[in-house]
Amino acid sequence: MPSILLRRPETTEVLNELISKSAAALKSIETTFAVDSAGFRTTSFGDYCREKYGARVHNIWKKLHIIVGTQTGIIPAVVVTDGHAAGCRQFPALIKAVEAAGFTVAEVYADKGYLSGENFTVVAKAGGVPYIMFKENSRGRAKHRNDHAP
Repeated sequence: MPSILLRRPETTEVLNELISKSAAALKSIETTFAVDSAGFRTTSFGDYCREKYGARVHNIWKKLHIIVGTQTGIIPAVVVTDGHAAGCRQFPALIKAVEAAGFTVAEVYADKGYLSGENFTVVAKAGGVPYIMFKENSRGRAKHRNDHAP
């Protein structure tokens, strides 16, 4: 029964609010965050493909995009997407959710999968400093590079 309830789309907002409220106790302490994502397999299988084409059963994958406080380990926001969603595109929503929860954003760390001018800008607009790894071919000519200059 719980898995049926948790799969309902209308439950998502309630669960996100519970995550945010559970983190609220540490908003005066936590100011440094890290963003990442991980894929996981569900217990559901894609039967449509097997029924229609006789293909073998395959698992349905989901991806959890998460922002974590680096000092306390608190999780103030998450986003769950299908297994192929890019983490880079979920980054702004996570930063905005942390701000909406009342946290001060001083620093945000992420790997090079989150490298984009928009992500640098969203952290700077939140008052923080983004530390996102550069890719080997990064050249420093992003369109957004001066959006957060004082």
